[in-house]
Amino acid sequence: MFEENIPVSELALHCEYEKQVAAQAYLYYLEEGRPAGRDREHWLRAENAVRERNLSRNDAVERRVVPSRSDD
Repeated sequence: MFEENIPVSELALHCEYEKQVAAQAYLYYLEEGRPAGRDREHWLRAENAVRERNLSRNDAVERRVVPSRSDD
């Protein structure tokens, strides 16, 4: 159940995260030959993969050097 006071931007981020996890889990399912009964395992692996990928992207953005502006 969703809380009523969650900002729309947070809901949008959560929906995007869920889409990424679902897509990755489906890829694992296909790569492993469509095995039955492993959906939870695929989902958990996908969550870890998406989380790691997003953390890597965030680190890359934080490391990006922004040129300082000169008032000259």
